[in-house]
Parts: sequence; structure tokens; C-alpha cells
Amino acid sequence: MADETALSELEERIAELESARKVEEAIQMYSRGVDANNSEALRSVFADDAVVEVDPWGTYEGIDEIMALFEGSMDESPLSNHFLTNQVVDVDGDRARTSSYFLTYNESPDHQTTNVAGFYQRRLERRDDEWVHTYLLIDIEFYRTVDNPSYRQVEGFDELQPIPEDDPHHPLPLYPDWED
Repeated sequence: MADETALSELEERIAELESARKVEEAIQMYSRGVDANNSEALRSVFADDAVVEVDPWGTYEGIDEIMALFEGSMDESPLSNHFLTNQVVDVDGDRARTSSYFLTYNESPDHQTTNVAGFYQRRLERRDDEWVHTYLLIDIEFYRTVDNPSYRQVEGFDELQPIPEDDPHHPLPLYPDWED
């Protein structure tokens, strides 16, 4: 009986760790979707009834408003890199809460650089065996735009453009298939 109890507890702990990892994957796919200008990947990590609150700009309810927000942002800054730190994930069954700090580097087509920092708070739920955001708070603490007069084109690099559909990095897979 003691062995069965220990095994059951171990199975529960493993399930919780697996869930936490899947939550982290949904968070990473959010960042990769924005950074790769990949609306399909971004849409896949939000519930249809999700809410995104951007402090100080407003609240966006439902997938259509959320996608309009992010697609507008991706048009303004087609070059973007998200860095997440100090992430905490708390899973409770089919629900999770997370928080993390973020820093983004963005560059517009006219080479204007914007740095944004703050923190994310998220609620996710497991729906149809996938973890999706039901709530995302983007709390912007720092937003600085810098003209970049020293910008120069580096030989061998094209002007800013989205990743082509036939590029092996589009959409950026969370776990690429490594070839031996």
C-alpha cells in the first residue's frame, strides 16, 4: 500500500512538472510568434475569449481585438526580440498563473529603435489538451525610443523583412528537428 501511495504521489508530481513545462512552451511561443511576425503562432497561444491588458494603453477582449493589437505592433516594429527573466510558474490542475520580467528590443522599418521593459502576469488554462492564455497583463515600466542615426547596413544582411515562408526557421519551432 505504501508503494502504491508513493507511486501515485510521484505520478502527480511528474504530471505537474509536465504541465509547467507546457505552460512555459506556450509563453515561449508567444514571444517567438511576435518576434517572427507569425500571426498564426501567436493566435495559437490565446483562447478565443482571452483578455490582454496593456498598462498604460488599454484592455483588449477576445481574439480579434488581441490579434489586431499584436499585428499592428508587428507592423510598426517588424524586428523584435523578447527576453524573459525571473519567470515563476504556478500550476493548479488545468489552470496556471505566471509572472516574469521582460525586455524587448524593437526596430522599425525606418531604423528607429525602441526598448521596452516591464513585467508580464498571465493566466493560462488547459483547453483541448493545449495550454492557452486566458489573461495577459503587459505592465510597461520603461519605454524609450531612440533615433538611430548611426545605423548602417552590414554587408550580407538584407533590409528588415519578415522571415520568408520557405525559410526553415519560419515559423520558428519551439523544438527544432535536429539532424545528426
